[in-house]
Amino acid sequence: GRGGMGHVFMALTGQAGVERVCALKILKEVRAGRDAEELTQRFLDEAKVVTKLSHENLVYVFDFGIHDRRGYLAMEYVQGKSITETWNRCAARKDGFPIGLSLYYIAELVSALWYAANVEGLGLVHRDISPSNVMLTYTGGLKLIDFGLAKWNAKVVQTAAGVQWGKTSYMSPEQYVGKPVDHRSDLFSAGVILWELLTGRQMFPPSEPRMPNGPVPPPSKYTREVTPGLDRAVMRALALTPAERFQTGEEMCAALLAEMPKDAGGKLPAAKFIGRL
Repeated sequence: GRGGMGHVFMALTGQAGVERVCALKILKEVRAGRDAEELTQRFLDEAKVVTKLSHENLVYVFDFGIHDRRGYLAMEYVQGKSITETWNRCAARKDGFPIGLSLYYIAELVSALWYAANVEGLGLVHRDISPSNVMLTYTGGLKLIDFGLAKWNAKVVQTAAGVQWGKTSYMSPEQYVGKPVDHRSDLFSAGVILWELLTGRQMFPPSEPRMPNGPVPPPSKYTREVTPGLDRAVMRALALTPAERFQTGEEMCAALLAEMPKDAGGKLPAAKFIGRL
């Protein structure tokens, strides 16, 4: 795969005969210059943080380093598809994304964000929560990828022409206009994904200019299956100011699970859904 941060390869790790498949991410080259040493050290510092993360909804990173001015990360290989790929498959098959599974998946995502914001007092913020960074596994799980390198990569972007960090369609209003962000910005982005899964449409299409403080219609405008309680939860997640949103991932997760329909989502229904697709 190829993205804004570099390339990802399927690789093998371990001794001959007992190898296991992993994903090897090779990041963009740090260009020589006065910032090269600082960037290299920043990458190593951030990568050390990533390897400390241990949560079932976060991709596990087990090795990292610098080679020829390129940072690399070795991580678990996730068997599954991103939300983007799943979305496109649903559209091609005219197969809707069930409300129960939408709530299940976003609750799993938000629980990972809650963990990252609180682990060892680090207060980690992902800054690029988007459908392409959320993997849905064939066994019914969810894995968030690319955690922990946002600050490092933002600095590299300044020296690498043509690279855009973050996807504007999923940025919080404060991130979109360049203001400081905290974990509540990630919760807004998760809310955008949930809104899109519920409505079957994009909230901020890339082809259209985005008004960062423009009104957002409730998901019930586009589907009758959304209950008033779910409407309120989604709109709270999408509040324009951080103070009006859910203040923690734990709070948002509880609000979503409280609206779970009786034909609820869960690991087994999710596995069957992804398998069917």
